[in-house]
Amino acid sequence: MGKRRLNKNVEVLMKKVMISILTGLVLLVVLLAGMSQYYQKIEKQWKTSDDDILTYDRHYVMISDDRSALWQSIYESAKKKAKEQNAYLEWMGKDMLSSFSTEENMKIAIASDVDGIILYPDGGEEEKELISQARENAIPVVTVFADSPDSRRISCVGINYYQMGDLYRDWLIQSLKPGHTKIMILVDSKIQEENANLLYSRLFQAAESGKNNEQTAAIEVHDIDAASTFDAEEVIRDIILDEEVMPDILICTNTVSTECAYQAIIDYNKVGNIEIAGYYVTDDILSAISKGIIPFDIAPDTEQTGQLCVEALNEYLQYGYVSNYYNVRLNSITRKNVWEYMEQQEE
Repeated sequence: MGKRRLNKNVEVLMKKVMISILTGLVLLVVLLAGMSQYYQKIEKQWKTSDDDILTYDRHYVMISDDRSALWQSIYESAKKKAKEQNAYLEWMGKDMLSSFSTEENMKIAIASDVDGIILYPDGGEEEKELISQARENAIPVVTVFADSPDSRRISCVGINYYQMGDLYRDWLIQSLKPGHTKIMILVDSKIQEENANLLYSRLFQAAESGKNNEQTAAIEVHDIDAASTFDAEEVIRDIILDEEVMPDILICTNTVSTECAYQAIIDYNKVGNIEIAGYYVTDDILSAISKGIIPFDIAPDTEQTGQLCVEALNEYLQYGYVSNYYNVRLNSITRKNVWEYMEQQEE
């Protein structure tokens, strides 16, 4: 009996070892496949013809799982700035056949020995370890919008949430309803808790100081995943269709939630019942502002954002140091000045 039990234990142990080995091999195949696709893509983009091969002093990559118009604009601006500095910028994973996580793209970038990484972080522990690994391999990492301050990133290009809160606050004070006003803030789940709290506190102060004796106001914060349009649509639909939850004012702090909220109040016939304070500019958002459906919008300067990301990498590689944080310019858009932005979009 003892011998039989021993043999059975050995079999179980061997199975566990084989499963561990197979899991490791699968991960290695995924990583190698990603690198293969990556190198093939780079070769096609760098080789413009049979006899014309472009060369660059530096090779940067941008890693972001957000494919919204905002990030498209940031990438185009950063790519243009990089080209001016004789550097090549690749949006890693954007056009690959397989979808890779932020961590997998980080591993591929490090293994590829790129010169710098522009990262939209998710704040995970593995991601922080990979940022440290990149630094150990002399690859600087600049984070964008969402920060990772306790990692070894060299700099962050982001939004001043105090300023953002003030811009929403000034509009909110003028928008409080007679009687009771229900206000909901949709916050990107990638935003750090202290930034979300800062935004909330500025708006709470506005609601308290801006109301008169006959007004009351309540503010609620709701997290939303800006990387998933489907999830955002589901969350906003549930908010709008629940009469007890539905706010009078919905403040959206990312592009996805703004566009989803705009479409939802049209689809569910809530125009006039809910006022939206939006974020960023797309053709749909500008159209909604011009119609008064979105009375107020904040737009980060994406051209400046892309330029600052590349400048931070260049400065660090050239001098060995760089500013810890760069604030991105924020613009307010209403029905009064929306035409300026619509004309810019057409150019």
